[in-house]
Amino acid sequence: MMKRLILLGVILMGVNLTMSCRVLIPREHRESTATWNGDTQLVEGLSRYKARLSWNPLSQEMIVGPATTEILVYAMKPASLSLSEAKQIGKSPGRILPSGLVVSGTSVYYLVEEDGLRTLFVVDMNGGQPQSLLSGEILAISASERTLAVFGLLSGRTVVWVSGLDESGRLKARLEGSYEVPGSSSTPLFRFMKDRLYVKSAGSVYLFDADGARGRATTFPACFYAIDVDKGLSPDGRLFSRSADDELRVIQADPFYPNSRMTDRIDDDRGC
Repeated sequence: MMKRLILLGVILMGVNLTMSCRVLIPREHRESTATWNGDTQLVEGLSRYKARLSWNPLSQEMIVGPATTEILVYAMKPASLSLSEAKQIGKSPGRILPSGLVVSGTSVYYLVEEDGLRTLFVVDMNGGQPQSLLSGEILAISASERTLAVFGLLSGRTVVWVSGLDESGRLKARLEGSYEVPGSSSTPLFRFMKDRLYVKSAGSVYLFDADGARGRATTFPACFYAIDVDKGLSPDGRLFSRSADDELRVIQADPFYPNSRMTDRIDDDRGC
């Protein structure tokens, strides 16, 4: 009987050590976000890092190692569901933020987080190293790709930087002066209409453009959408995704057509 108990203990110890080793061995993780440059280019921000569970069985804390983000460009043919080989145009330390990637001309802007700090980078598809611009939380671009907006937090207040872009997507002016979003201490709802940025906060809608803050808007979009509503979706409805197994897929989905109706009433959300 005693021999059986000893044998059982040895077996259980071996199983426990095997499970502990599996927990302690770091595994590679990937995070991806993508956007389209018209119908002929797909741009992906791909982050890679290793993580493991804590050795303490009572803790489910994930211990995450340093991350690196690559900016990859895929050539596409109109209406095609096939991707070309990826071309890496930039690499930065940190993890890319969800929906933290926009394209204008040959310029790619993206937000990464490293050690709790979120930084906006820009890289040119034609060559050169990524350049850091400023600290930000949320990134957005107008449909014309001629106006860029970056939301951030300063002393607990939500602020926004807005700048015009040239044909290559380069900033027309440095992102220096920020504008406070009245009544907001977190990321508010916002939406670009043409090159005007409408921000919904504290029961009002405020207007910003590349020339500055315009105060309360008297008319504004009836519908405000989540920032990731068209994540990975091309103008003609092709949807890109990367699975946990690193499988790339492009499928035909439905295009997204945002409601463009304007209103002067904050509670008017018909058709949204």
